[in-house]
Amino acid sequence: MAVQNWNTEIEAPTVKYLEQGTLNEFAEDLIRGWLDEGKTNPRSQRRVTGFIKEIINKNDDSPFMATRTGSRTYTLPQEQQDAMNAVCSMVDGQLVLSEDAHTYFRTYYGRTNSDGTKKTSWENNEELINTLVLSKMQESFISDYKKSLKEDN
Repeated sequence: MAVQNWNTEIEAPTVKYLEQGTLNEFAEDLIRGWLDEGKTNPRSQRRVTGFIKEIINKNDDSPFMATRTGSRTYTLPQEQQDAMNAVCSMVDGQLVLSEDAHTYFRTYYGRTNSDGTKKTSWENNEELINTLVLSKMQESFISDYKKSLKEDN
């Protein structure tokens, strides 16, 4: 099955990656063969894309290590990645959020506001973290505690 945007999303980043010389000669030859097969036979593109990514993704500098969006991968340009890191990042095992980080998280999981209307924004980072992380952790601790009470009886 042909891969939509094969030239820009698979072939171009793969060729650029091969030019860096990160892979050994054997892996490069395999990938170049799969690229040729994908160009000459669009029906094999999905299959060879999997092979190409499987080899390249073993390296930290892979152009395909990215956020998953549907069945395609996409990597942010460095400028946008830096902007995202300024909003949300991990530093020494600690989650660091900018003051407006909650405005970038736009998934509400069907939650409603106190007046019953559908939630369309988080009020602040505290609400976001309390709702999505801390409340779920508390549920797990309560569940574990209840299980331990049953085991003691």
